[in-house]
Amino acid sequence: MADYSSNAYWKGRSREQTDIEWHCAYKTLHAVLVPHISKERCSVLVCGSGASTFPEELYDGGVNDVMVVDFNEEALEELRARNASGRSGLRIEQADIGNGLELSSREVGFDLVIDKGTIDCILSQSGGFPRAVNALQAMYSYMKTPATLVLVSHSPPQDRMDLFRSVYWHEVKVQVVRPPAVQDLVSGKHSEECLEDVPESAALCYEPGMSFVYSLVK
Repeated sequence: MADYSSNAYWKGRSREQTDIEWHCAYKTLHAVLVPHISKERCSVLVCGSGASTFPEELYDGGVNDVMVVDFNEEALEELRARNASGRSGLRIEQADIGNGLELSSREVGFDLVIDKGTIDCILSQSGGFPRAVNALQAMYSYMKTPATLVLVSHSPPQDRMDLFRSVYWHEVKVQVVRPPAVQDLVSGKHSEECLEDVPESAALCYEPGMSFVYSLVK
C-alpha cells in the first residue's frame, strides 16, 4: 500500500508524472470556489498542491493572491520553475502542515483555504489523527473571520466530522463529486465528473472514484 504521508512517495510520483491532479479537477470544483474568488479581493491558501496545476488554474481564473504550501520541496521546485517568468502573485513555501503551519512571514489571514487530499494523506499513516488535528487547526489559524475552508476528501461525513469538531465552524456543507460513468468510459463516450449537492439528512457512503467536498465556514 502506498504511503501517501511519505515525502519519498511524492518525490517518486513527481518524477514519474509532471501533473498529478488529486481528487477532482479545478473545473469541477470551480462552482464551489466562485462565490469566494469572484470577490474583488480574495487571498487563498492552497495546502498540499504537489505536482498539480490547480494553483495556476486558480490564479489564471482571477485570483492574484495565492499562497501554496507543500512538504515536498521537489514538487515546489517544479511549480517555481513553471512560474519563474509570470504569475507574480503566486507565492510558494515549503512546510509540513501536519506539524502545524509556520509561514516565514505571518499572514494577516486568508479568505479561502483549499485542501485537496492533504488531510487524507496525513490520516493514511499510523497515528495520523493528532497530526491531522494539528493541520486543521493550523489552517484555521490562518483564516480570516469569516473565511471558508474547502476540503476535498475520499472519506464520507461519518469519517470526518470528529476531526472537523476539533475547531468551531459556523456552517459545514457537504457535496459529492461523482466520476464519469464506467459504461461511458468503456464505450469511449465523452463523460465528465460532476458535482452534486447533498441533503443534510442523506446517508453517504464511499463509492469508487467518489470525492466529498466539505465547505467549512469560520
